[in-house]
Amino acid sequence: MKRKKQQGKTLNVAIIFCALVFLLILLSIAVKTLILIKNSGFDGQNRFNLAIFQETQVSVVSFSPATRSIAIINLKGKSFSDNISQYIELPIDKTLKTSNMVIDKNSLVSDMSRVLFHFDGKNTSLTIIDALRLWFFAKDVPVDFIYQRDVLSSDTLTINSFTSSFFIDSAISNEKTTIEIINATQTYGLANRLAVLVANIGGDVVLVSSSSIPQENSQILYSGDLNYTVKKLASFLKVKPVKSSKRDISDVTIIIGEDVLRDLKF
Repeated sequence: MKRKKQQGKTLNVAIIFCALVFLLILLSIAVKTLILIKNSGFDGQNRFNLAIFQETQVSVVSFSPATRSIAIINLKGKSFSDNISQYIELPIDKTLKTSNMVIDKNSLVSDMSRVLFHFDGKNTSLTIIDALRLWFFAKDVPVDFIYQRDVLSSDTLTINSFTSSFFIDSAISNEKTTIEIINATQTYGLANRLAVLVANIGGDVVLVSSSSIPQENSQILYSGDLNYTVKKLASFLKVKPVKSSKRDISDVTIIIGEDVLRDLKF
């Protein structure tokens, strides 16, 4: 009788132990999933730009949930570094390096499925959640709503025309937030270059100027609400936005400091 009781106690301990191990595994999976979601870039609501670096070209694929459309620009004839934002004058959300894909509107769904089902985190800043969401999104977009342009990288006129027409972020253009850009560095032309990038995604730049006093750290000052436009620009520039009680001629003031030169993106 005592032996049966002892066996029963041992069985109960084993069951409790297994249950605790199972709960720990579930907790670990939940934490990892939350981290993946937090690090994901594509939220399924706002425009998302993916740069795909291949052996013979660089493609920028822009997913627009607001218009249920996709824009693709394939740049050929130039060797690009990982940071293509400076050349194409668009913010890039994530990057992917591959040697076995040639991006085309007619094969985009299969290309995105290849990214998902052969996911390799070493060659991309995408998360597996991003890859899954992008694949689902691409599946639901008709080919007629995928706009593609293949262009030589030296044809800046065509590049600028296409990006300014098909890469506008609807959330930014709808908010109509006015933006002032001040170049507080000793590098000429930075404010104008950032202004072009902001305009390409639908931003309303009302003033571009230079400061006679150089400033080390960049700033984003905003009045009113911390809206999507401010968050998007802050994320791109990697600058924490600061609410200002003083409102000048614009809703947002971007001050370009010397720190941007360490990793120039525009």
